[in-house]
Amino acid sequence: MAAERKVSFSYQMMTVIIEHEKHIKIILSSKYGLSPTEFSILRSIELSGGVSKGLSVGGFLHLKHNSISVAVSNLKNQGLIVKTINAQDRRATDMSITEKGVSTTKQATEDIYEDMKASFWKTMTDEDIREAVLIGSYVNKKLNSSNSLHTASFEKQVLPISPEFIVNMKVLPKMWDKIIKEAGGISTPEYRMLNLLANSDEPLRSYDIAARLLMDRAAISRGKAKLESGGYVVAHQDSAEKRDASFSVSEKGRSLEAKITKKLGEATSELYSDLDANAVEQMDRWHREMYETLIDK
Repeated sequence: MAAERKVSFSYQMMTVIIEHEKHIKIILSSKYGLSPTEFSILRSIELSGGVSKGLSVGGFLHLKHNSISVAVSNLKNQGLIVKTINAQDRRATDMSITEKGVSTTKQATEDIYEDMKASFWKTMTDEDIREAVLIGSYVNKKLNSSNSLHTASFEKQVLPISPEFIVNMKVLPKMWDKIIKEAGGISTPEYRMLNLLANSDEPLRSYDIAARLLMDRAAISRGKAKLESGGYVVAHQDSAEKRDASFSVSEKGRSLEAKITKKLGEATSELYSDLDANAVEQMDRWHREMYETLIDK
């Protein structure tokens, strides 16, 4: 079944997901002093009816006990939640969202939604957006063995920003990073450059790579140096561009890229294996459209 529904893993898809995480992190930090983890906990408490046990949000948010404790402490210090002893189990702690917490999640949710609408989702209809984020909720189930807590609640929301949506943007890159290191011994930025070059019909210069991957020039320079020293890319000095040589992938680099991409494709496709072929095809199309929107801005 999974073999018939392979998602088209690509540098476009990876770029879109990584940029999602960056945008969300900037909005939450600059406007609300929250991390994506803290916001996800706060939003999940709200969706559970305003009260949740201290550890009940840990599963689908992919958080360890220490991470939950730190995030909950920060939320409490900001007056967004209050902690009380559970009436039935005095060893357990309940977390209740405050009026300030409700107001914060409402405004932050709207801000994230409007930012996504103006950037990533610019060419998508409202129905496309809801469907894409709902698919993300099901992907979250595959990322975590326990069932997603809030899919049913999410389907009734006015704005399609669920905790699962926020979490997926954080967990997917971590999953990919682990696969890249285990399969190829290189970093994610280095793989992204190698993957782009392997899919290019001509050598690319640093500014071309930076523009297509939305990476800063410093990261490109570091990655390029490591890939060249490993024999994965080849420099081509152009007399007209003495300060910036162009690069192409070597046979050694092409072989490594194919190996890593195969592993990434298999792992990513498995996350979509419970969806029908039409949904997977839609996600591929949306990722390509979102990528084009980002690099054209």
